[in-house]
Amino acid sequence: MKNLPNINLSKKEFNECLANRIFTGGEAFICESQTSDTIFKFFHSHKNLIPMSENKEKKINELYKKQLNHCTLPISTISVDGVLYGYEMYYEEFFKTYKLYEIAFDNEQLLHFLKETKKILEYFTAHNIIYGDFDTRNILFNRDTGEVIFCDMDNIQLDDYPIDKIPCSLGDYYLFTELDDGVHPYMHNKMLLRAINSDIYFISNYEIWRYFKRPAKKIIEGMRNPEFFDNEYLIDHIKKLNR
Repeated sequence: MKNLPNINLSKKEFNECLANRIFTGGEAFICESQTSDTIFKFFHSHKNLIPMSENKEKKINELYKKQLNHCTLPISTISVDGVLYGYEMYYEEFFKTYKLYEIAFDNEQLLHFLKETKKILEYFTAHNIIYGDFDTRNILFNRDTGEVIFCDMDNIQLDDYPIDKIPCSLGDYYLFTELDDGVHPYMHNKMLLRAINSDIYFISNYEIWRYFKRPAKKIIEGMRNPEFFDNEYLIDHIKKLNR
């Protein structure tokens, strides 16, 4: 398999890319690249540029070799004066991120979105990936075709390479147990509950009965103590999504 190629930018080119910033995330700047079908990702700490960590470099190299589906893939690393600062990835023109409420207002679309994201999480599990930061801000959705693509792939756990930054939303899981195959159903269930304006601690028995079939109650109770969570998806027991 080929190794991930590298683009060596001059300082001028690097600064021009940073000037064309599209988005600032918790770990990185997303910038326009030198072509229309790709974007650059440069890492920062408190808005100060930092070299890409060895852990991230190894993960994106593995992703390049594996060429997985349903996710944004790296095309090349990016260096300046021999120091790696980020990487280039494809830009998906007709995909965008949405707030959960923007999807949840349409019950049919929400159900499709939840089913598709579950399929992708199961695909990741089969490829020894734990996608810990499961949130709509990291999911690209084409509302016209219904296609879903996950981004922020450098922050996954892949084989023996750990997640770099564990999200707060996963903290209550990580507090009780290691990151394992239960992360995907756990985080997916939390999203589904948010979509019906509830959560694992405040959902009432009436709401459980209204939206879900009988097994859901045990799943939600297990989520309150992740040591005993049975790794089941609530979406498999949905009754209806009418709010």
